[in-house]
Amino acid sequence: MRRILLLWMCGFILITGPCILAAAPPAPTTTSYRDIETVYRRAAFLVMEKRYQEAIEIFEEINQINPYIAEIHGNLGYLYETVGQPESAISEYRTALDIGPQYSDALNNLGYLLARREENVTEALELCRQAVFLDSDNPAYRDSLGYALLVTGDISEAFIQFERALFYDKATASA
Repeated sequence: MRRILLLWMCGFILITGPCILAAAPPAPTTTSYRDIETVYRRAAFLVMEKRYQEAIEIFEEINQINPYIAEIHGNLGYLYETVGQPESAISEYRTALDIGPQYSDALNNLGYLLARREENVTEALELCRQAVFLDSDNPAYRDSLGYALLVTGDISEAFIQFERALFYDKATASA
């Protein structure tokens, strides 16, 4: 039986064979650090179900217990971006990077968000470059870097990054 690993921003759920996640993990009642994993799984389930506002509430609950988990702030950034709150997303990504300066997902996501908004394009470009430096085979990071380069007007280098993104995406798909 083939095993599939579903990764979601540093949190993961292991699905084996034809197993389908049919029910949500228990509702959150977080009171201690040992509850964080259970609550995190609940939030990940809600994201998969596109119940973003509920997931935000749970990640905020985890954040109340321990505000020094970069991945929680990164997840909140992603969720705020998804629900159309870019200022909150930027704030959460920046907090994630304050905690973990080499957190590549936050570097990439903040860089891409800033580039998309055409704000601080020099910073956006640097953030995307740092993400690619940390994980040069990641096609999403290459794509974000290409977009940031496009916004700054470096079309030839953007094209190179887009080509590399496609190459790494195909390499990942065939592995």
